[in-house]
Amino acid sequence: MARLLILTLSSGEAALAVQSRQLANQSFQDFEHEIISGLPNQAAHNRLYRTIMDKASSFDLFMKLDGDMTFRRTALRLSGLGLLHGGIDARRAHLPLRCHVGRDH
Repeated sequence: MARLLILTLSSGEAALAVQSRQLANQSFQDFEHEIISGLPNQAAHNRLYRTIMDKASSFDLFMKLDGDMTFRRTALRLSGLGLLHGGIDARRAHLPLRCHVGRDH
């Protein structure tokens, strides 16, 4: 079964508690959730990239969320592959969440 690391960048968003609760209520629990907070934007992203590099051998998949992202439907569940069943349905300033695998830029 795939191991998933979810990394959330937070700068004090009120939605972070909702996101954390939604992740904790997933039926798929073979993931870890780490929150990177209290850092300026560039330092937070550097920590994110360093964490991915340091933990690359321990996880199969990585997901980056921002602290203001929550899932629209709590019925969505993480599948055994570490992806959301039925596609990703997230809310962030009314824009869809886009997932990128690898770096294409």
